[in-house]
Amino acid sequence: MKQQEVIEKFKQLILRIPIVEKCDLKNKTEHSTVFEIEIQDGYEFIATLHFVKNGFPKQIQSQGEQITGEGYHLIAAPYISEASEDICDRFNLGYIDVAGNCKFQYHSLFVHVTGNKNTEIQKRALKSIFERSSVVSSKILRFMVQDSQRTWRMKEIAEACSCSIGQVSKVKDFLMNHAWIEQNQDGIQLIEIEKMLKEWSQIYGNRENETVEAYTLENIPAFETRLRQMKTECGIDYYLTGFAGGVRYQPVVRYKRVHCYIQSEDMQEALDYLQLKKVDSGSNVFLIVPYNECVLENSRQIQGSQVVSPVQIYLDCRGLKGRGEEIADAIMTKEIIV
Repeated sequence: MKQQEVIEKFKQLILRIPIVEKCDLKNKTEHSTVFEIEIQDGYEFIATLHFVKNGFPKQIQSQGEQITGEGYHLIAAPYISEASEDICDRFNLGYIDVAGNCKFQYHSLFVHVTGNKNTEIQKRALKSIFERSSVVSSKILRFMVQDSQRTWRMKEIAEACSCSIGQVSKVKDFLMNHAWIEQNQDGIQLIEIEKMLKEWSQIYGNRENETVEAYTLENIPAFETRLRQMKTECGIDYYLTGFAGGVRYQPVVRYKRVHCYIQSEDMQEALDYLQLKKVDSGSNVFLIVPYNECVLENSRQIQGSQVVSPVQIYLDCRGLKGRGEEIADAIMTKEIIV
């Protein structure tokens, strides 16, 4: 991290406050920098920047547990995520990143800067596990989330997901860095599943599905009946997702569009059987090609229809317009966190 650049940004931010008389560097080490600040009423105090290498929530949490001493303390990191902000607030710590985003709240001073573009943002790390190309990681996460309150041993996860201990360890380290799991003598357990799934859905939603958009003249219940008939008469599997799948778990919204997964090799036969017309706009049926079989894992039969798992419903609904976030949150609280 560019420590000197952060030090200069911090000093400039503090000196811009009209009632600040001085902000002098008092001491500097490899891991911290101490400033002496004086305001117009004569009050003086010490502000200490504590530098963390990557700024992962787990690092900030560990740092917060160790910080002692007089004055005000701040975390200085390449990037401060929303989760890291929450941890700083919990420990009554300020923060600043390399882009100058910061929070400083002490005595009569308050500075809060957000929105500065940060080129150090750790999205590459997020993508390494949440990207759709990380199929094994996805399988591991899905397996753990299906019983979110359980404590898992890494060997148990590896055997269930047909992968190596090393692959499970990679996922574990990533989740630990973000303070989304905790580890004890019995194994590992998810503790911040909602925050983890929110991050996952954001990365997952960055890539568009391979989708055939179509229009049916039938009303939605009649069309869904035809889907079930297609399965019986043609042997074509389909898996409801989106609103149509979500209401099978939690009927919190009404919907006028059907989203479902159908394999690419079955697509044309399905279009013909369902009497669908491909359209460029005004579609009410979305036939999605699963990018990998992991999408269909833990699918269920509900009310006579095949429906993807609650985790997949959450990932698919989170970015849907028209109350998609509402149904995703309902699935989260009532089907995943139980």
